[in-house]
Amino acid sequence: MIDDLQTISTQPLEFIQQLFYTNQEVNGVRGIYPPNSIPLKLCNPGAGFKADFLDITIRPALSTRGPLTTDLYDKRREEGFRQRLVPIKYPAVDTLLSPASKFGVFAGQFIRFCRIIESTANFIVEVANLILVLTRLGHNQQARLTKCRKMILAQDWLLCMGQQRSQDTALNTLFGQIRYRVKNNHLTCDA
Repeated sequence: MIDDLQTISTQPLEFIQQLFYTNQEVNGVRGIYPPNSIPLKLCNPGAGFKADFLDITIRPALSTRGPLTTDLYDKRREEGFRQRLVPIKYPAVDTLLSPASKFGVFAGQFIRFCRIIESTANFIVEVANLILVLTRLGHNQQARLTKCRKMILAQDWLLCMGQQRSQDTALNTLFGQIRYRVKNNHLTCDA
């Protein structure tokens, strides 16, 4: 974990190294790594790198909102992984699953994206990809777009992604960009 923090830290390497070897004692354990343990060698990967953790990519923010920002991460999209497997993530419309499980996928994933993704551009890409993948599985594209618009308008906290404009303008712009990607079949990669 400390090495992951170093990946996205803007602190000098010496500062992080100093945190490793402290003489603070907690329950008989001294420091993160006791000073008498094997010396650790840290390497500085450079500024602007990212760290992937579970389904999140953490990277330094380019704006003034905070020091870090998060995007969605899916290892199945990496080149080597896609060549070995073709993962099927969502149920097709013609499966024997209940309608709630087939049609609830969009709402569940949409809320997941809202919670994880801080970048407006990444949010637009991921929601558009989801609609396109579900369309390929037999879902009605227009119904998914209608559901998307309703969910965007219902989520007031989505405004933190929008530009500093009126609420309706920001949310309609967000939906318009998603709809544009879907209608023009802009699938970033097979999700």
